[in-house]
Amino acid sequence: MRNFFTNAGGEGYDRPHDPYECGHTESGEACRFGPTPSGKCEHHAECQPLRSGVTFKCNRPEKWGGPCEAGPSAEGACSRVKHCKPMRSLRSKRRRLVSSVALLLFGAGLLLLGSRWSREVIVPGPLTSVHAQILNRTATQERCATCHPAGNESALGWIKTALHTSPGPTQTDLCVKCHTNLTPAEFATNPHTVASEALPEKTRATLAAFTHSIGLGAPDEVACSRCHQEHQGAEFDLKAITNARCQACHAEQFGSFAHGHPEFTSWPRASTNSVAFDHSSHADQHFAQKQQKFDCRSCHTASSTGEMRTSVGYDAACASCHDAALKASMTGGLALWNAPMIDADALRTAGADPGRWPAAAEGDFDGEFPALMKLLLAAEPESAKAFDKLGYDLNLFDLDIDDPAALRATAILAQASTRLLTELAGDPSDLVRRRMSVVLGREVKSDEAAKLVALLTNAQPQAAAATWYDGKPSNISESATGWRIDSAAVALKYQPIGHADPVLQAWLDIVAALPAERTSLRDAALAELAGPKSIGQCATCHTQSMQNQQFVWRLPTPSERPRPFTHFAHAPHVMLPELADCAACHARAAVTTVSTAQAQSDFAPLQKSTCVNCHQPHAAGDQCTQCHNYHVGLPSGMR
Repeated sequence: MRNFFTNAGGEGYDRPHDPYECGHTESGEACRFGPTPSGKCEHHAECQPLRSGVTFKCNRPEKWGGPCEAGPSAEGACSRVKHCKPMRSLRSKRRRLVSSVALLLFGAGLLLLGSRWSREVIVPGPLTSVHAQILNRTATQERCATCHPAGNESALGWIKTALHTSPGPTQTDLCVKCHTNLTPAEFATNPHTVASEALPEKTRATLAAFTHSIGLGAPDEVACSRCHQEHQGAEFDLKAITNARCQACHAEQFGSFAHGHPEFTSWPRASTNSVAFDHSSHADQHFAQKQQKFDCRSCHTASSTGEMRTSVGYDAACASCHDAALKASMTGGLALWNAPMIDADALRTAGADPGRWPAAAEGDFDGEFPALMKLLLAAEPESAKAFDKLGYDLNLFDLDIDDPAALRATAILAQASTRLLTELAGDPSDLVRRRMSVVLGREVKSDEAAKLVALLTNAQPQAAAATWYDGKPSNISESATGWRIDSAAVALKYQPIGHADPVLQAWLDIVAALPAERTSLRDAALAELAGPKSIGQCATCHTQSMQNQQFVWRLPTPSERPRPFTHFAHAPHVMLPELADCAACHARAAVTTVSTAQAQSDFAPLQKSTCVNCHQPHAAGDQCTQCHNYHVGLPSGMR
């Protein structure tokens, strides 16, 4: 059937919807019923003749031309029954043409995708320079497979990957494979590369709604390609993220940095200081007393890129004032083995035999076992029980000589001390490795043990045992540094070399790493080694890290610090004359003491108004990513 339409100019034209038209259409004699949808002529008569007496009369309606001239036959059959061969309509011809072209193109596409140069043709655009330089010498097909899971697959494999039915790795998995040092695999698809629990509850809810609305599924599955769009050209910034994209997930949204952004509360952020340094007391007291100018840039210098370094180091910044006191604290040396005064006769009378004991250390009960000796003795179960009875902070001057159990425990420690010196005379490094493995509850490596007794050979313990137990003179000469025999104190000691002494640092790290069940031992050892009057006075400035149970011996460089949510670059700011002086932004707070054990800063937080003056859309810019990192917890040098 033909349908009549009117175009914009008011002219009429035929636009058939059916797949076939009557064969007489072009002559203007088309039948009123038309062909069937399958293209067959139904041979319909134009009327149904009526009997009129012995003849028949034509009853064709007036709108179709009225009664025909020929009229019906003598048998009553209509004389106007048209027979034709239906022809395809214009719509059908177009459909067949389009389908043929589509099939042709699809077939050509399959041939193209199956060819060896298919990847050259379908590349959507050039890579950014950071990726292109890595893949430049790789064959095109292998280059695609580096980032695309189905890069080496057939067209069917591409379809499966697109429908997420392929069991292989995802594109994000391949990203992480190369960026393993930048993105923790377990959190690679998590927002901000952190555990979901680390995000505020309101933000998690907003993020879940957003990811569901765009079909991402779980809120902790954000593909790398959602933010990093490749094939945009060599100069395209893969890290560029718009403010709208940032605020799509955040529950707290605002119009701009100047209007709505929250006020700063702790920026520069407060952190656990690796080195305790009170700027206020140094500026107002120590430097003032010496009539020296307190200049921030004398310790915090700019690198070659203009960025401010954390510190110039102890020798340049601290040694002139602190070196003399530090070295004075090291005068007595660090005792590895020391015989306290024991009344051996009193022990034997009480039935507690101490065994052989140096004659120079016999007398009234007095003195303590040094920290390193306690650590090594605690590896023996009997010695550990003896310390449990007497306490690791025992001073023999306070020994209860009327307590038989206390006397027996003292005798056990005396015998264990003699065995310890004998074993030290064999292989010091191996002895320390074995015993500290027991105390720490983990295997101590040989190189780790070697640091604890660096430069100590079996000659010194052998000479010490021969001198103290057998009365033979020692032929080991005293030395300014290294291990020496202190005959007067009946001790084998290490003389530190000064600041950052490796042996002293190694023992402090061992003490810090003692397990919870050795708390009493750890506290007693730290009281001796990390107290305010301890050798080296290390803990006066250096904090003990709670994360890896080690002391932090140096300030981390910018590339070693964990990447926070907020970053700041000094270089473009200190170029401005009004910001050249650090005090223009950093105002000292009223802090009298900076502790190494808690997170704090002795500077007042910056005010947002300080930054808003410049950071406007028409000036320095106010993009979220100018100050905020998306990926956190990564070293800031790997951005």
